[in-house]
Amino acid sequence: MKTDIAQIERVVRDHLAPRLMPGSPPESLPRDRPLISGGLLDSISTVALITFLEQQFGVTFEAHEIGIDYLDTVADIAATIARKLGGE
Repeated sequence: MKTDIAQIERVVRDHLAPRLMPGSPPESLPRDRPLISGGLLDSISTVALITFLEQQFGVTFEAHEIGIDYLDTVADIAATIARKLGGE
């Protein structure tokens, strides 16, 4: 079964938008906006995001996956989750 990247992105945006852009609709968070390197997520909020993703999707992050290479944008996060779920 192919993992739906768009659905993963929706879940991630729905989670992040109220925290990063209060009052803005989730769709206003671009999929390619830098979150960590752009200063929107600090170390504490990144840990909170990891906890949410692990609980929401039933995946586990390795230490090397907690950083900008895997979590810098909504698109990066969705691709990481899809890969962990066995998607393409």
